[in-house]
Amino acid sequence: MSIVNKINDTWACRILFFIIAFYVGLWTIRIPNIKDQLSIDYLGIGYLFFAFALGSIVTMMFASKIIKLFTPKIITLFVALLLNVLWLLIPFTTNFEIMLIFSALFGCCYGIFEVIINLQASIIEKRYQKSMMSSFHGFFSLGVLTGAFITSIFVEYQINFFINVICYVVILAPIILICALTLEEEKEQDKKKEQSIFFFGLFYYLF
Repeated sequence: MSIVNKINDTWACRILFFIIAFYVGLWTIRIPNIKDQLSIDYLGIGYLFFAFALGSIVTMMFASKIIKLFTPKIITLFVALLLNVLWLLIPFTTNFEIMLIFSALFGCCYGIFEVIINLQASIIEKRYQKSMMSSFHGFFSLGVLTGAFITSIFVEYQINFFINVICYVVILAPIILICALTLEEEKEQDKKKEQSIFFFGLFYYLF
């Protein structure tokens, strides 16, 4: 039996919630580094967050169409690869315009990633016929807390930003890969219930 088959789908989904939030914790603590790296003020940081939010919202609007064209596994693997590559580039980016583009791409990745893991959480709830969403989102909150805490330790000991990032990527990227391979496609009979998924149903019917 392969390692993927041995992983409980519920725990795989929880881990994906945790990891995507863990990177949020990294970003939050490293904002001062990014600010100094780009030589911008906090208004510039606000523009970066705006680009991130815009990318996320736009992607969520078309998430249903994207998921129909590809499988959740393929999308998650592609998004995870792009996220990790972007993180490896961030410590070396000194141009504000390029960072804006990166922020928008981050937003796109986070937007589709969140839709997929929420969809997967809903599929698991239907399979086991019990409410589990609070547990999944609890792992998201735990991920933010853990990511921020561990990154704070890196900052406290003045560990280089790139070293910080590469440690996370080396550890977390393979875990995302394994967990992503457990993702399932939604069954045809369940698609009518998609409106309960975070933004998923609203934009499903609009687009």
